[in-house]
Amino acid sequence: MLILAGVTIAALSGDNGILNKATTAQERTEQAGDQELRRLTSLEATTNLENQLYTDENGNTATIPVGFAVSQVEGENIIADGLVIIDSIGNEFVWVPVSQENFEIEFAREPGYSNGSIQTSIFETCGEADSTGNNTNSVIVESETTQKEAQKMYTSVRENHGFYIGRYEAGKEEGKVVVKKGVEVYNNVTWSKNRKMNEEEIVQGTEDNPDGAVELARNFDTANGYTAVTSTLIYGVQWDAIMKWTKDIENPNVSGKTFIQDSTGMGFYNGSAPIMTGINETYEVNNIYDLAGNVYEWTMESYGTSYRSLRGGGYDYTGFGSPVSSRFNGSQYNTYDTRGFRIALYL
Repeated sequence: MLILAGVTIAALSGDNGILNKATTAQERTEQAGDQELRRLTSLEATTNLENQLYTDENGNTATIPVGFAVSQVEGENIIADGLVIIDSIGNEFVWVPVSQENFEIEFAREPGYSNGSIQTSIFETCGEADSTGNNTNSVIVESETTQKEAQKMYTSVRENHGFYIGRYEAGKEEGKVVVKKGVEVYNNVTWSKNRKMNEEEIVQGTEDNPDGAVELARNFDTANGYTAVTSTLIYGVQWDAIMKWTKDIENPNVSGKTFIQDSTGMGFYNGSAPIMTGINETYEVNNIYDLAGNVYEWTMESYGTSYRSLRGGGYDYTGFGSPVSSRFNGSQYNTYDTRGFRIALYL
């Protein structure tokens, strides 16, 4: 009887046991259910021919642009928790709310953390095109495109009370840039095609260079036929708006620390190569994946007078040394597998 009981327990609870197989089957069923709901959302997106004002169950609102629909998956339709929208081919974005009343506070750049300390001195060397279009570091002269883009982006965020951010780091599918789960991350990319601080500066011999993060992000809207939103490389002020939105989220892996102070266990660190986009559920905050770790993400922010800022940390470091709010300098002319980017949309 004891032998029979042992065999029965093993059959029920082993790695290949009935209970484990049942759990796995249930998980696969749930995943299949979510996938079907995403597919249905994509179909719905094809019928959205005008911007729509969406109001969630808490009375909060966001504008759903033409060609997108609100995700039908449970937990993805509440603005405070990260409202997810999906386009007709499955690209996903999350709405980042910015209140009009506290706009100057919520939509302002501020220093992040590294090794347990605030990066005050580093932040002071950084700059960015602001609502006037001028870089706050007067030494940096931004391109005409960046100046106009920044002005329009600031105006849009203020008037529409927020912006959209790629739910995933930019990925690569059949050679195209996508914002989807479970694809190869788009890394080994320079900041700009001409490898200069001013992306529009004419540099002989760079005409045939592959597009950098700036160009890839800016071309994303046209490539996907978007008519109601403009795509850009994420700005530092947008990254910091997300940091403020998530600042009170505690890190369950580090006592007394928040997600933005120490991202240990909340992003992919201490690895040997980047992972595919969005494949680990523990690396999700407010429905956004891999903000911390995996690849450092290029931004529009300048770092000193010769570099651009990288945010979020990478797989080759630690969540303590390079948490989600940290800044690192990036030589815009070098490519590494540790560097990628994230796309933002403004209405």
